[in-house]
Amino acid sequence: MCLVAYIDRLGADLEVRTPIAARPAGHAEGWDWPVHQTGRDDWSEWHFQRSIENTWEHNAGEIAAAIQRRKADL
Repeated sequence: MCLVAYIDRLGADLEVRTPIAARPAGHAEGWDWPVHQTGRDDWSEWHFQRSIENTWEHNAGEIAAAIQRRKADL
């Protein structure tokens, strides 16, 4: 049995797989804004880029916590 996580920058879908079947095991959802960077590399965009990176880090923490909780249930 193993736990599989389908991860993107917004969250993750968790699935438990066995040799016989796979079944849903939950979902982790993080913040949904701001997530996408702009293509500009201007000094005035620094604050916006930093908030995007903070969102990514927060969501990664939410995903890790969900995986840890689900792993403890297995």
